[in-house]
Amino acid sequence: MTRSHAWLAAAVAAVALGTAACSSSGGGSGSASPSRTPVAVGGVVPVQLPGMHTQQAISPATTMIPTAISTDGKFLYVLARNGVVPVDLASAQLLPVIPTGDNPRQMAVTKDGTTGYVVNAASNSVTPISMSDNKPGAPITVGHFPIEVTFTPNGKTAYVGNGLSGTVTPVNVAKGKALKDIKVGAGPKTYPAAIAVTPDGKTALVALRGSNQVIPISTATNKAGKPITVGEAPFAIAISPDGKMAYVSNAGSSSVSPINLVKHKALPAIKVGDTPGAIAISPDGKTVYVASDFNYRIQGTVTPIDTATNKAEAPIKVGIDPTVIAIPSGGGSIAYVLDQASTSVTPIDMSTNTAKPPTDVGISNGQISGMLLAPDGSMAYVGRFAGSANGAPPALPGG
Repeated sequence: MTRSHAWLAAAVAAVALGTAACSSSGGGSGSASPSRTPVAVGGVVPVQLPGMHTQQAISPATTMIPTAISTDGKFLYVLARNGVVPVDLASAQLLPVIPTGDNPRQMAVTKDGTTGYVVNAASNSVTPISMSDNKPGAPITVGHFPIEVTFTPNGKTAYVGNGLSGTVTPVNVAKGKALKDIKVGAGPKTYPAAIAVTPDGKTALVALRGSNQVIPISTATNKAGKPITVGEAPFAIAISPDGKMAYVSNAGSSSVSPINLVKHKALPAIKVGDTPGAIAISPDGKTVYVASDFNYRIQGTVTPIDTATNKAEAPIKVGIDPTVIAIPSGGGSIAYVLDQASTSVTPIDMSTNTAKPPTDVGISNGQISGMLLAPDGSMAYVGRFAGSANGAPPALPGG
C-alpha cells in the first residue's frame, strides 16, 4: 500500500465513524459549521478523452470516491458512509444514497450491466443492486471483512475476498445466495486482496498479499488449487486476453511475476520500479504496464513488459505516486495513468511507449481519490477529496 492508499483508507474509516460532516446532495455540505467550511476542491472532474480536456467538477464541495460506472456510461457510483451514491452524468446531479451496509469499500458490475454488488466491510456482507432502477436487494452474508468482489464473465457467480478470514465466498448471483466458503489461507495473515477471473470464466485467481501466493480456484467446482508462489506482497493481477498468462505486481519485492495459466506455474520474476501496484495489459496482449513509486516524492514510473519475452523495457516517467492505469475496454492506443500525489493524469501512447504531457486534475497532494473510465473510453472521471478550512477530515456523501 502506498502512502496515498493508506491516507485514503484512513479518511474513509474516519468518515465511516462519523467524525466528519456530510452531505447527501450534489451542491453542498449539509450543516457544516463555520470551522469546517468546505474548500471547493472535491467532487468528480470529468476529463474528455483522448484530448484531455477537463470539465467543471461535479459537486465540488463533496468528497467523491469513484467505485463503479454503469455499462451504459450513464451513472457513476461513489462511496457513501453506508452505501453508494449514483451520479447522473448527463445532468451532473447526485441522486439519493443507495443504502447497503457499514463501511462500503468497493462495487463491481456484471458484464451485462444488470447487477452491481457492493462490498460492506464492517457488515461482513455484499449488497446486490438492480442497475436498471438503482434499488438494493437484501444483503448477503459473506466472510469476515470482505474487501474485494469480482464477477465471472457470464455474471452467474461473484467471488468475494474476505480479508480477515482467509477465505473467498462464491455467490450465486441469480439466487442471491452465498455458497460454501473456499479456504485460501490461514486467517488474517493471508489477506486475499485481489481477485481476477480468466476470460473463459474457468479460473479465478486470488492474490494473497500476506503469504506471497496466488491461489487458482476452479469456478466449476469452487475448489482451490495448488498455491502458486510469487513475489512479496502481491498487489494486483492482470490476465492476458487469450487467458494463457497472468501477471502479478509484487509490491514488496519490486517485481512482476508472470504465471503460465496452462501449467499453473510462476515464471522468473521481472524486476521493475519500487513498490509496484497498478497493472494493466494492452488490448492486443503484447505489453503489460506496471506502475511504480520511486521514493514517492521524486518520480513515478510505468514499466512496459514485452509479453513475448517477459522482459522489462525502459521505464516511462509519469507523475508522482501513479496509482491507476486505465485502458479503454474497447481498445485504443492510449493508457491513462492517475498520478495521485501530483494530482494529474498522464496519457501514455502504447504504440511508442512514450508519455504525453500530463493534465492537472487537482490542487494539492492528498486530494485525489481515484479514477474510472467510461465504458466507451470517451471520458475519465477523477474523484477528489473535499478539504476543510481547518483541515477537518473529508466528508463523504451521507448514507
